[in-house]
This record gives sequence, structure tokens and C-alpha cells, in this order.
Amino acid sequence: MDDNHLARLPEELLQEILTYLDDPSLLNLALTCQWSKRKALSLLWRHVELVDCRSEHPDMPTGLIHDDHDDSPIIKKLIVLAL
Repeated sequence: MDDNHLARLPEELLQEILTYLDDPSLLNLALTCQWSKRKALSLLWRHVELVDCRSEHPDMPTGLIHDDHDDSPIIKKLIVLAL
């Protein structure tokens, strides 16, 4: 018998209920099992914004160096792996 009573709820109702949890509570839920991780992860990411800005590095030996490449895809992957 399935002891996960939350899994019996319709997906829309479950997501509505989870929106009332704050981020630390969602993180705790996500850490309990794979099912709850799948349910809570999208809500944990709702306020995350990764921005890769152009930066200048005047302390480099060759002078002023500009960082023009986009690191956002790798940053997103690293954060997912960290959870």
C-alpha cells in the first residue's frame, strides 16, 4: 500500500498547497525523497534568476580584460547538481 497520501492528490491541488510553503520548508521537503524533490524543485527555482554579466578584470597582468562569454548554462547545471 502506498503511504504517500500527498501523491494521491490531483497535481494542480498539490502544487497549490506547496505554494504556501516558504523556501526553507520546500528545501526540507525536497530532501525527503525523490518524489518530493520532483514536486518541490520547480517551486524552489521560481525566484532564482541567474545573470551572467560582462565583467572587467583590471588586476590581470595583461591589463584590462573583458569576460564576454556566457557562463549561465554551466552555473544552472552546477546548482542543480548541488541540490
